[in-house]
Order: sequence, then C-alpha cells, then structure tokens
Amino acid sequence: MEFPAPFTVNDVNWPAKNRVNAGFGVNHRRYLGSLSVSFSDEAYWQDVLDARFAGNTDAYTLVNGSVGLKWAGDRVVTSLKVTNLANREVMQHIFGDVLKRSIVSEVRVSF
Repeated sequence: MEFPAPFTVNDVNWPAKNRVNAGFGVNHRRYLGSLSVSFSDEAYWQDVLDARFAGNTDAYTLVNGSVGLKWAGDRVVTSLKVTNLANREVMQHIFGDVLKRSIVSEVRVSF
C-alpha cells in the first residue's frame, strides 16, 4: 500500500482485526439479569502529536453482568451492573483510560 508523502504506514490507525461479542439476558417475572463477553484483538493507534501518543493496545476480553429485581407490579426496577468482572486492566485505546471493574446500581421508576 502506498501513502502520499510525507505519510507512512505508521501514520495510519489499524483497528483490531477481530472483535467478538456474545451475551444473553433473562427477564422472568420478578427477576432479570444479563451476562456478556467481548473480545478484541490488539490494535495500533496514533495521534497527530508525537510518538508518545502512538502504540499497540493488547488484546482483551471483558466479561460484564447484571442482576435485578422488579417491585411494585414492575413499576420499580432495582439492578446492579458490573463491567469487567475479572477486574483486569484493559486499554481500549493507547492514550485512553485504563478500565478496571466498575459497579453501578440503578433504580428505575415507571409512572
């Protein structure tokens, strides 16, 4: 592949070659929940700045899940959602944040 001057192959972002996502959800009477797995190969990222803002991200797998309960005739739903159950350090972008386990509780009310 040829690049116009002054560009080289190192000036191009190369996204992950393979990405796979799978999951399932359950919503039965009073209970609900979900579990999902996401995989991404390594990728090369660079910015318009200098070489400090370029490099490869490692391949990663994220496992996420949630559980919840319905109350008051399904008008109130409480849930607990967890991203990165394994608590592994994941960088989705070379100059992005390091993702660790994240736990969020939620209350939804329908009127």
